[in-house]
Amino acid sequence: FQCTAAARPVATADTPALRGAYGDALVLVPPGDAEALAAALRGLLGSARLAVAAAGRAVFAERYADAALVGDLGRILDTAEGRPSA
Repeated sequence: FQCTAAARPVATADTPALRGAYGDALVLVPPGDAEALAAALRGLLGSARLAVAAAGRAVFAERYADAALVGDLGRILDTAEGRPSA
């Protein structure tokens, strides 16, 4: 999360949690595949790093930045109190 918040490209293991959190906004490689990770990191040395960084930052801003989390919390509380959410 810190890397995407700082608009840095991320190459990491393809796990259900990361795929669910970020979808295709990260460079995902098979877990335990060092060669695939090395190739992904080499790929991020080129122009792809800007697109990957921007995609990760956009997902972070939409789903995990303070404003998004506060909005989600407000909707949860409204629902729990029986109020219609905006």
